[in-house]
Amino acid sequence: MPSSPSRFTTTTSEAVSDGVSTRATTLGTVLVDPEGFTMYVFTVDADGESACYDSCATLWPPVPGDTAIGPGLNPSMFGATTRTDGTTQLTVNGQPLYLWAGDAAPGDVTGQDVDGVWFVVGSDGVMITEAGDAGEDTYGY
Repeated sequence: MPSSPSRFTTTTSEAVSDGVSTRATTLGTVLVDPEGFTMYVFTVDADGESACYDSCATLWPPVPGDTAIGPGLNPSMFGATTRTDGTTQLTVNGQPLYLWAGDAAPGDVTGQDVDGVWFVVGSDGVMITEAGDAGEDTYGY
């Protein structure tokens, strides 16, 4: 199981864009955070509510709800949901968005298909279900 990289605990990271943008990866063009890291959806989430808390949220940090949307993306496909701790989480087409602690560099997609429930999102806001190399059983979902 990957450890949480320092990029999730530091506040000195420099953004590479003005907000959510897209990046070409081995799975196609996907949504990335302002630092260029791939964003994922969790198919266990229902009705726009996050089901990922505690140790899950350590490995799959929620994307903050106030993350800016960069130019070239349709802002109407983004929104936010309130988590049980009162923070907000960015959504795309109603699905909460996450990062993956196992992605070491911008453009990595190692979280694709983890446990068969974590998937990257295309520039159109639609989940890409192509199997990735990870496919590991982390939680037994």
